[in-house]
Amino acid sequence: MKIPGTKPYINLDSAIDINSLIEIRDEIILGIAKSSKSRLLSRAGSSVARNNSDLKETHEFMDLIENNQIPELKDFFKNNPMSLQEKLQFVKYRFKTAHMNEFISIRKVKEVHEKRTSQSLPEKLGQLYTLKSTADNTEDSTSAVHFQALLNWLKKSGIFAEIGTVIAFLTDRGESSPLHRDYVTANTNDEFIWINCSIVRKNFFVYDDSFREKFYPEGKVIYFNNSNYHGSDPSDGDSFSIRVNGLFSPRIKKYISEHGG
Repeated sequence: MKIPGTKPYINLDSAIDINSLIEIRDEIILGIAKSSKSRLLSRAGSSVARNNSDLKETHEFMDLIENNQIPELKDFFKNNPMSLQEKLQFVKYRFKTAHMNEFISIRKVKEVHEKRTSQSLPEKLGQLYTLKSTADNTEDSTSAVHFQALLNWLKKSGIFAEIGTVIAFLTDRGESSPLHRDYVTANTNDEFIWINCSIVRKNFFVYDDSFREKFYPEGKVIYFNNSNYHGSDPSDGDSFSIRVNGLFSPRIKKYISEHGG
């Protein structure tokens, strides 16, 4: 579904019970407080010079990190063994071109699929990414126990016929999420929602190439074409957003189609 028109997103607030989402906001925040966080390299390499990035390029840089292939750090990593998450934390302070975001995996691709994927990180992540939208290929993560209110809300909302992966993205005060896109091909995009309901609103935007302009969605729950560039500008407080992948219900597909999708 490609979104034409003046706004490159669709506000879904009027299609769902948004008040019931706000009612569980404190429980979502409690889940964030209780859950362990992971780090993801969100921008690296030549993409920094353009101030935008494709996930493929970032994943390739992560593959170099994981396999100790960064030339100036080969010996250092060899002499100082670290997990991938520790390496990412190291790279965050070692390279000014690297940008790191924290996230919480609430639902994830099943581990059986992770074990079958290629050893190359870009290929591995690419294969896992294609499995993120169906219930059969995904499962609750260890953090899901802290987000039962959110998961129950999603099931009752009628947004999805199937719920796939669920990820909470955390952004500190004054930090931004770099401009990026999930796909290089313009007509490739996913069925998902973006929830932006934190107390301090994340300054999330979708960038429209035709207008060369950032659009800041007004809704708390939106859909957009994730082959378009998107990111967030700094906020004056800590914020979070939640991405839910899945397969839309017929009702939501109809709503999106009627509103420009």
